[in-house]
Amino acid sequence: MKRSVLAVLMALGRLQAAPAEDGATTLVECTFKLFNRDSTATCFLLHPDTAPTNIFLVTASHVFAKMTNDAALLVLRIGGTNDTYSRKDYPLKVKRNKRPAWYKHPTEDIAVLQLPADPAQTFPSLPLSSLADEKQLKQLDLHICSEVFIFGYPTRFEGNQAGFPIGRHGAIASHPFTPVSANKYFLVDFNTFAGDSGGPVFITRHGQPLILGMILAQYRHDERITTLDEERTIHYPLGLSKVIHAGFIREAVLGAAAQSPDSGKAAR
Repeated sequence: MKRSVLAVLMALGRLQAAPAEDGATTLVECTFKLFNRDSTATCFLLHPDTAPTNIFLVTASHVFAKMTNDAALLVLRIGGTNDTYSRKDYPLKVKRNKRPAWYKHPTEDIAVLQLPADPAQTFPSLPLSSLADEKQLKQLDLHICSEVFIFGYPTRFEGNQAGFPIGRHGAIASHPFTPVSANKYFLVDFNTFAGDSGGPVFITRHGQPLILGMILAQYRHDERITTLDEERTIHYPLGLSKVIHAGFIREAVLGAAAQSPDSGKAAR
């Protein structure tokens, strides 16, 4: 029996079967929609490498600041048979006694909320080591025009009924990319919309996700037009997203962990 062209190519090593999971698949399982009546955004879940049961939700702090009530919903997914998923809206307390239940980075637009210890619920999360540090950035030689990927909910849009985020790609659009101390933020050339704030910007390395930063805002040009009869402002999106480096996310999670009841556990 003749072997198919596909089988021959695979045998020759010219074509390899795709792995069952890769870095993007791993990260998408840990990225979620977060919303309430005032604010909708993207978030992702992290845990200290040595304390995998301490789960922290990370997003932009302006997302929580816009929320006027005490509760929000985290759109989780429940896996079923044959790679099927169903949506599960999980309630979260974002304020306690009218005070924020979340931790804000001292200087940056980053918020961290520790999730409750709930024996009935599993929260898929990534270790803090998934956040890129400056040594890794230099080893990978990331720079202007390097390709990156993004997960988010543009205009609050969901990928399917289970509530998965939308995957997009762009390139680093600003120079220099490092050192981080002098370049807290970098630009990525893709359109950002309401609902994208808090989305992870990442690459894959050795089959695992490496988070480079988090989406904070979009850039646009505003033009004000005045006539005898009306005044109006037109917003022209520049197709550029403002992203904060992952090192500041790590600082925020460690700050939140230090204030948590489980702060006695190692958090690195």
